[in-house]
Amino acid sequence: MDMEDFSSFLLGVVIIAGLFLLLREFWCWFWKINEIKDLTIANGKKFDKMNQTLSDILDSNVEISNRTSGLIKSKCKKCAGSISVNDKYCQYCGEEVNQ
Repeated sequence: MDMEDFSSFLLGVVIIAGLFLLLREFWCWFWKINEIKDLTIANGKKFDKMNQTLSDILDSNVEISNRTSGLIKSKCKKCAGSISVNDKYCQYCGEEVNQ
């Protein structure tokens, strides 16, 4: 393989790579793939924040209810979760409570 064949091959590879990148960018723009990706990432961050907020609220409610109410009557027979006087079903496993 002489130098002229090698330079032609290298030029062909560069042109094909350039065309691939240009066409890829066009199709991503045409099908709005970049926007969909950005929106998906933004929604994921919002859901993570919402999940953390709800988790914090739930944790604070559990702490408050455990401190202020002495209504815990017994434990669930199936999962050993706490059952209050007014519960008809276990809130952890869904088992019916016989009180």
